[in-house]
Amino acid sequence: MTTKIVVVVEGGLVQGIYCTDPKTEATLIDWDNIREGQELELQETNNYPVEYLDDMVLLEKMEEVNNVVKKNIEYDVEQRR
Repeated sequence: MTTKIVVVVEGGLVQGIYCTDPKTEATLIDWDNIREGQELELQETNNYPVEYLDDMVLLEKMEEVNNVVKKNIEYDVEQRR
């Protein structure tokens, strides 16, 4: 079985990391903050929580995303008329 990872970003911030393998660990490296001097300590590995996500929930989340994308495309097409 292939491990699937979903990283949710909203407003330029990671809102969550989900994975179909409950043993997965994640490390967040924010180069923008590091380069701007906003990171005042060294990063540690496994510094970001990963939530387990089974395949069924993953499919539901992807369907939700695809519905929003479809609505955005339909809106864009309508605006161009």
